[in-house]
Amino acid sequence: GDNLEIGTEAFVTVQAPETSNYDGTAKVPFEIIRVDLASEFIIDPLIETQDYTGSEIRPEFVISDTRRNSDGTSLLDGGSGMYALQEGEDKDYVVEFADGANKYPGTVTMTIRGVGHYTGTLTKTFNITASLSQAVIAPIPAQPYDDGNAVEPKLTVTLGDKTLTEGEDYR
Repeated sequence: GDNLEIGTEAFVTVQAPETSNYDGTAKVPFEIIRVDLASEFIIDPLIETQDYTGSEIRPEFVISDTRRNSDGTSLLDGGSGMYALQEGEDKDYVVEFADGANKYPGTVTMTIRGVGHYTGTLTKTFNITASLSQAVIAPIPAQPYDDGNAVEPKLTVTLGDKTLTEGEDYR
């Protein structure tokens, strides 16, 4: 084989030069496997805190393979730069979130799964923050006097279609 593709029959052949004390050749097979995203050749991203938008958030980031040129060829072929992996089922990786988890304030976990020439997973977290000025407080009905005690009506506070929890999301 040409030793270029994953899953192809790969061999290394050594041959004795005419000027040596050896003759003949030796051929050894080996397996070409996909690169694990957790390998030392992969530089994975740090995801910055994201601002709440009301929509699902997919942060921009770059995952780099230090063994490939920016055009995707091997560094052994010359060239420079690092290869930026491409997102897509038919490319290098896909990103997965729990349903709706990347929409609301809090810590979000995303899973980056290798495909194509890559395998394995990276788990990255980032935070989404929001201002309570973006929340909606439902109208408060008239409250009866409580004989000199403070009147503390029950509030319904929402951010998008999520109801916030008193003591956890606001006080």
